Amino acid sequence: ALPSGDGNLTRWAQQSELLRQIWSDRAQLGKENGWAAFSYSDRLRPVGTAKGAEESELNLQVEPTGSVTEIAGPLGELMGASLDSPLSAVIWFGDGSQTQSPAGGDPLQMARRLAQLDIPLYVVGIGPRADSENSRDLSVEGV
Repeated sequence: ALPSGDGNLTRWAQQSELLRQIWSDRAQLGKENGWAAFSYSDRLRPVGTAKGAEESELNLQVEPTGSVTEIAGPLGELMGASLDSPLSAVIWFGDGSQTQSPAGGDPLQMARRLAQLDIPLYVVGIGPRADSENSRDLSVEGV
């Protein structure tokens, strides 16, 4: 598991902790809101659903299960998913690194599509800053 940048938790543990906190406080964001939580690697995996403050547990793995990270594919799956209520917002945790090659799509294109549908995308960055010595991700935009 990759470090989170603070030296204490892995990225997965930090994301899981944040999701559990949001999940336990979700009634504060609206008692009638429907919630669906997913984990992702190369595809979406449902980990919980709830309506408002109803009792519902998350079913998160102790460790991440995927071997690659795809961003556009799971975002596309989410937009096409059959949910109990219409998609009204997306909170996305991750380090922003796409490790699946070739990529299944363009994450920026998916973000633009969400914006066109008036669905806000809230991105929560997890992991060391790109300029940190702990950063392991590399991106080349041109040669």
